[in-house]
Amino acid sequence: TSAPDCICSVIVAKQGRGNMAISNVFGSNVFDILIAMAIPWALRYQFMGTQQLIKMEADGFATAVFILALVMIFYVACVAIGKFTLPRKVGYLHVGLYGVFLVYVFVSNLAVFKA
Repeated sequence: TSAPDCICSVIVAKQGRGNMAISNVFGSNVFDILIAMAIPWALRYQFMGTQQLIKMEADGFATAVFILALVMIFYVACVAIGKFTLPRKVGYLHVGLYGVFLVYVFVSNLAVFKA
């Protein structure tokens, strides 16, 4: 659902509805996590029981949460300092930081680099 949500956010942002674009970004992610991920897991446990639980590998989870918290603080600071407007260069900075995060996640999860 991320690609359609991104396209919708870009369209409404170009129409000058920045608040709607930001609301869509947060709302769609909350929906994905709370509904799109939770319902299939709940249904699986309801119908198949809990004898065979799905094991989740959580290496690096704390680091990812820390990075997410830093990004949120940075975003809120940018919004507050910019009086609820985000210049284009701040948007490029956020995209760049996201790219750095993707590289970090990719490299940290490669089996080649694990001891």
